[in-house]
Amino acid sequence: MAKNAPIGDGQAHIVSQQSAIASDMSEYSYSSQTSNGISASQQGRLTQARSADQSAAYVVQGQYSYIGADGQQYTVRYVADENGFHPE
Repeated sequence: MAKNAPIGDGQAHIVSQQSAIASDMSEYSYSSQTSNGISASQQGRLTQARSADQSAAYVVQGQYSYIGADGQQYTVRYVADENGFHPE
């Protein structure tokens, strides 16, 4: 079902925002939502290096949503890891 047309980006403001990070920086998460229908969330965790020539890296999963010009909500879910960015 179509939603109302989004308000202009110049008039948008943050309506909610949360973030957390572990004291050892091994995990984090965040989420936010704006008044023009944009939202995003992500969680990440630090992985160990698999070999001596690699360094530790974050593996993340998340999503973002927005209201298109047609009034429909679009959502992209993704995972990003040592093999790249993988959207659904």
